Amino acid sequence: GEDAIASVQTMPACSSQDSIHIVASSRDALSYIQKVKLSFLLAGIFSLSISGLLILLYTRYFSTRIQTLRLAMKKVAHNDYEIVNSIQGDDELTAVFSDLKTTVEKLKRNEAQIYETQIRQQMIRIKVMKLRRTVQQILRMMRTLQMAEIMEIPQQK
Repeated sequence: GEDAIASVQTMPACSSQDSIHIVASSRDALSYIQKVKLSFLLAGIFSLSISGLLILLYTRYFSTRIQTLRLAMKKVAHNDYEIVNSIQGDDELTAVFSDLKTTVEKLKRNEAQIYETQIRQQMIRIKVMKLRRTVQQILRMMRTLQMAEIMEIPQQK
């Protein structure tokens, strides 16, 4: 015995109580079914492989973009405002990165204004100190002149 597949079809006769039985068998059908099964299995493996590869590639791309954004945010958190200009894509991550760039520009402007204000305050302090010294010198000279006048008055008598 060789394996075979058989099928029995029963059909009633039109004008009698009898029925007709048709038996069909094929020795090649089993190998054909195995080939079809193998084809479906290979098609499934191929489609899962392609899907897995696409998921892997997208995950790497997405992960790289998130790492770039994370690194930029970490730099900004440590007052290093030199970050990349943009990240690839046109989605929410790109919008978040654009907002981060806007925030960095505002921080730079604010820090520049604070620095300018500190320089102005330092210059004002220096001018005030110079004025104090000048006023103190003038006061000393006035006291010296007063002392000289007091000393001269008794001598004139």
